[in-house]
Amino acid sequence: MLDEKKTIELVAAFFAEHGRWPSAASSSSYERGAGIWLNEQRVADSNGTMDPFRKSFLDHHLPGWQSSPDDIWQERAREASDFVLCHGRLPDMGADAKGERLIAIWLSNQRALQQSGNMPFARLGWLNAHCPGWLGPAPKRPISFARPLFALKRHPS
Repeated sequence: MLDEKKTIELVAAFFAEHGRWPSAASSSSYERGAGIWLNEQRVADSNGTMDPFRKSFLDHHLPGWQSSPDDIWQERAREASDFVLCHGRLPDMGADAKGERLIAIWLSNQRALQQSGNMPFARLGWLNAHCPGWLGPAPKRPISFARPLFALKRHPS
């Protein structure tokens, strides 16, 4: 529990300094490690596999560590927006930086939700406003060589 206690202290210090939880998608290895650890705790809690003592310990030392799905979505959306603002481009799934890849995967999942019609309108609006081009290039329309259904008539001059 000593290493665990130190990790909890680091996560608490990060939150106190930055006013947000550490991100698993950060380019900083320090923040990314803390963010991955925190995400693992959240997953264990939501799956019901977390020991009650551990949960109580986290509740005491990291008040608010359990984020709602909406809070987590907003955190990821801010990370994507920050990336676009800082780099002037969308993140690349083939990037060497793990943080960039995680954001790219998250955006890809959001595109899939949008394309399937399952993205809430408010989230779509937020991404459109804060992550320009997140949907990728507009789909090209197939070129049709079929004759039009109507013909334009020329007026006599």
